[in-house]
Amino acid sequence: MKKLLFAALAITLAASCMKSGKSSASWTHTYAGSLKTELADSHEEVYSEQGVIATIDCPDMFQQRFNFEFSEGVQFVSGMPRLKICLPNLEYTMQQREEEATNEVYDWVIDQKDVVPTIGGVPYETFKMSVVKGIVTNKTVKMEFWLTFKGVEYHVVFAWDRITPPSDSEDGTEN
Repeated sequence: MKKLLFAALAITLAASCMKSGKSSASWTHTYAGSLKTELADSHEEVYSEQGVIATIDCPDMFQQRFNFEFSEGVQFVSGMPRLKICLPNLEYTMQQREEEATNEVYDWVIDQKDVVPTIGGVPYETFKMSVVKGIVTNKTVKMEFWLTFKGVEYHVVFAWDRITPPSDSEDGTEN
């Protein structure tokens, strides 16, 4: 009888995970990082912002895909409206770090072409990204992408680095 009860409980739990749309291998984390935009051809910086909020939502790690969402209104260049933009279904591969080979530590590596971001769940072709590259580790998140806006190609980089402590003052020294 106990075995039957435990089996029923296991089936109920599995069904509830299936209904919620998230597997037991889901993962979500939010980062505050820096955003820098430069002209793709000359590398001239045209926009930068600190404290940009981004969330990585991986509903099922077994699928090796995640959503990268700028959680608050973000803009990549001056004149662009602040929007809550999501880069949906980014595929990643897992690469094991050589220095951590015995500990089975893996990085997520992203290299994808023609990513159409969504705004409010709707695909937004105006900001289509020709290339998205990135890496997610336990110490660093770096996402970079190339997009064309009003006929100009830009290279945009979002970076979060846990190794570098945030600065409390504008001159870069800590108080």
